[in-house]
Parts: sequence; C-alpha cells; structure tokens
Amino acid sequence: MEVKQILLRHAKKQVTSYLHILVITNGITEKEMPAWNGTSSTENISKLADFINERSKK
Repeated sequence: MEVKQILLRHAKKQVTSYLHILVITNGITEKEMPAWNGTSSTENISKLADFINERSKK
C-alpha cells in the first residue's frame, strides 16, 4: 500500500470520528436527536464515536 493511500485512509477515519463527535455533542434537531453536550463527558462522547466508527466498518 502506498503512503498516499495510508494517509488518505487515516484522514478519512479522523474526519469521520470528528463528524460523529460533532453530531453526538450537538445533536440533530431535524431528526429529534438530542445533544449530549453537558450531559456526558467529552471522554464518553469520544468513546461512543469510536464505537460507532468500529461498528460501521462491519
């Protein structure tokens, strides 16, 4: 695997994690998903985002 492919894969993974953290933290009002900001720690939100990322690979 080329270095460029490795870097692109890593970048996509980071962007996906970041987007999951944003959605979990801020919610989606149009979808009636509540925001977890202030009700859950940043560590728990990060762990949940990691869990979602791992599950989406399957």
